[in-house]
Amino acid sequence: MLTAGVTGELSSLVGAFFKQTEVPIVISIVQTTEPLTPAEYAFLMYNNWGIGRKGINRGLLLLLCLREKHLESEVGLGLENILPEETGDEIVQTAFLPAFREGKFFDGLKAGTKSIVEFLQERLPTLS
Repeated sequence: MLTAGVTGELSSLVGAFFKQTEVPIVISIVQTTEPLTPAEYAFLMYNNWGIGRKGINRGLLLLLCLREKHLESEVGLGLENILPEETGDEIVQTAFLPAFREGKFFDGLKAGTKSIVEFLQERLPTLS
């Protein structure tokens, strides 16, 4: 589904964003989240992986669940006021899902992640 070149593009995008803001965006693709719901799985993954650093908690997990045909996001508490749920849902609907519906998962991941990065770059301070 995703080649090394494709994952490299996504890694470069989120890596550059992290260097600018110290806000990690983690993209994970799983076959299924069973026996958990995608929301439960994303919550546990976010916390168990320590995304967003303890105390700051400004991170984002994008979890693509293939069997469930679902994209779940988990936003750290320190980022929720900057990227509220309604905004995240709108980005999912407009940037991720159109390509996903055509079976173009990489295109959807890239477009959606780019939209999130651009949205956050306008609202977060950058590092010198």
